[in-house]
Amino acid sequence: GVARLLANPLVKVVGNSHFVADEAAELLGVASEVDYPLIQLEDSISPSRTARFITFVNPRQIKGLDIALEVARLLPERRFVFAESYVLSRAERKDLDLQLRSLPNVTFRRPAENLGSLYGETALLMVPSRLQEAFGRVIIEACANGIPVVARQIGGIPEAMGTSGVLLAQSDSAERWAEAIEQIMSDPVRYSDLSDRALANAQRGEFQAPAIAAQFLELARKHADMKSMRVLPE
Repeated sequence: GVARLLANPLVKVVGNSHFVADEAAELLGVASEVDYPLIQLEDSISPSRTARFITFVNPRQIKGLDIALEVARLLPERRFVFAESYVLSRAERKDLDLQLRSLPNVTFRRPAENLGSLYGETALLMVPSRLQEAFGRVIIEACANGIPVVARQIGGIPEAMGTSGVLLAQSDSAERWAEAIEQIMSDPVRYSDLSDRALANAQRGEFQAPAIAAQFLELARKHADMKSMRVLPE
């Protein structure tokens, strides 16, 4: 039923990544063009950086909490921030608190209206998500602050990543994650190179708000100009 509705000529499907567009084509037989999410990066850019923490946003199992916890155990000399994004349930928070008791190098941070202050203290962003992410907003926000990223190669994450860090296979162990992170953090030359790449990635033309808005309006204009229109099915 969804596929039939989306195939109606009155409906224009726009994917927010090539991954989503490919999934729509495969699962629903619907062709779609791609227009990346509009992200107001100025809300996420910190005016200064102290670069102290390895940051993990949204500490949930579907976001790779098990990997993040084990990486923190494997790198006791590194400092981590687990930043709540969507508010955890009472049960999730209780379980997380229990696990963090044995990890003095991990700080839990409650949600904020924007993550600018968090990025100001972030040296590296880890994204071990097990979810088929449509894109990767936090990746672009981190890149805009010159923060290298280590992320799982899943869903639309590679599109957001560009060359701003290291992509790890879905099957890679926590040990491999810890190794990749430590290789970046312990090598100033490599860190500086990835930081530059991150900044360049956030500045890609297809990620800029004016270009995204203009493309969306153009897609809407072309669709509105269609000469033949049919009534939506009941």
